[in-house]
Amino acid sequence: MLTLFAVGKKASLKYLFLNYVNFIKNNSTKLLCIFFFYFIATMFISLTNYPYIDDIGRQLIGYSGFSEHYSRFLSEYSSRLIQGSSHLTDLGFTTSFIISILLSLISITVIYLFSNSNETTWLTAICSVCLGLNPWFLEALSFRFDSPYIVLSIFVSVFPLIFWYANSFSYFSCSMFGIFLMCNSYQASSGIFIVLVLTIFMLEIRKDFSLDSLKKLLISSLSYLAGMGLYYLQLKIHPPIFNDSIKMSDVNELLGNSIKNIGDYITNIYNQSATIWVILFYFILVLFFINYLQVFKFNFITFLPMLVIYVILCTVLSYGSYIFLKQSYSLLRPRYEYGFGFFVAIMLISLTLLDSRKIIKKVVMLVSYLFSFYIISFSFVYSSSLNQQKEVFNSQSIILSQSLNKLVDVNNRVVFVNRFLKNSAILDNSSLNYPLLKSLIMPNTNVSWDNTMRFNELTKLSLDFKLFDEGSIIFEEKDLLDDTLIYKIYSFENNIYVIMK
Repeated sequence: MLTLFAVGKKASLKYLFLNYVNFIKNNSTKLLCIFFFYFIATMFISLTNYPYIDDIGRQLIGYSGFSEHYSRFLSEYSSRLIQGSSHLTDLGFTTSFIISILLSLISITVIYLFSNSNETTWLTAICSVCLGLNPWFLEALSFRFDSPYIVLSIFVSVFPLIFWYANSFSYFSCSMFGIFLMCNSYQASSGIFIVLVLTIFMLEIRKDFSLDSLKKLLISSLSYLAGMGLYYLQLKIHPPIFNDSIKMSDVNELLGNSIKNIGDYITNIYNQSATIWVILFYFILVLFFINYLQVFKFNFITFLPMLVIYVILCTVLSYGSYIFLKQSYSLLRPRYEYGFGFFVAIMLISLTLLDSRKIIKKVVMLVSYLFSFYIISFSFVYSSSLNQQKEVFNSQSIILSQSLNKLVDVNNRVVFVNRFLKNSAILDNSSLNYPLLKSLIMPNTNVSWDNTMRFNELTKLSLDFKLFDEGSIIFEEKDLLDDTLIYKIYSFENNIYVIMK
């Protein structure tokens, strides 16, 4: 079911690349539409001017640390190329523009891999936007400095597959190099190549089960392992500062810990999902099975278990190498879960490209447009909530700073707090429909280095906030220094304590 079927089983790299370029030219209008969706969504996120976690440090100090901290050399040198310097500055909309170009190329490449004609449909083009705007990937897009290189990690995972019908050595080399580059940009993309390979394999065998398909699957597996192996050697030669954060499970704990990680991954995604996403996902899954089974050339009983195995494998392996880590990363941040969102988008794209009966085609069209609408619109819900959270943080910081400015001095800049600032009420309300928002948007209540740095940048007070247990100290009325509707400030043993209400 691929455009590549037309070029023969062993085409040259140049021929395959030109075939890919011609497909892009034939779908330039649709590509422009895809770019428009991506640029509008990323622009609205950028307009919030929200310094997302590491962003505040990079905005104020200009460090990169991609290679030194995480051994991501592609990110390091790409950032220097874009910045024209090793010292980083906030590029504003330039970042949105670069991200949108890369995401558009990812979308059109995935469509190309699954398409059996030189032109795609508008339905498929719109559905492909769900690849880059899948809800769990919005966190990655929120980073004002890291985002282009996270997107780049997906592109280098996807691009080598246009050489699927090159000779074995050429395809192996391109795929291995792509996986190595992916590891050098962002390892959360480590499941995307696997999901795409399995999907291409299924698209092939549904009409013609052959040894060539199995051979390509084997070569893909070997190239993936080789690319990961090369990166493992790099980590040994140039271990990152945060090497302990990517520690593998011990051999005797590997199986049990991997099962736990997979369980955490799937459960957390389900808990974070809006009800409408879950309902439409089940519709997509049912339609996916119906469409695949009606066009399968061989025995229904033979193919059905294979289709079930495919869905299970893609769901699990979309988590990538994080399955085998000691820590359950899916519970930490949503940006480690976007592989599953990518897989759902792949199912949706392939579904729109499959031939089906008229009634089923109409249902596919309806479900696809609805799903795309809810996913794309969520990106705007997210950017709005992100902006509201920032505004609440800024206004409370100014109010608190006016009180603290009179109480702290050069010799004592430590302030103890029971928690930090309040969250936006709009965020709390939106989270009732979209539980993922509470995970995507950092809480203002956190006493963290980034919130402290943001507060100090806004107020210029250079304070050091430290968390304390409110029940550990009994304050007396004489210790009260200030009482507002938001907080109380006490002095105790020459220290300043803020109790947020």
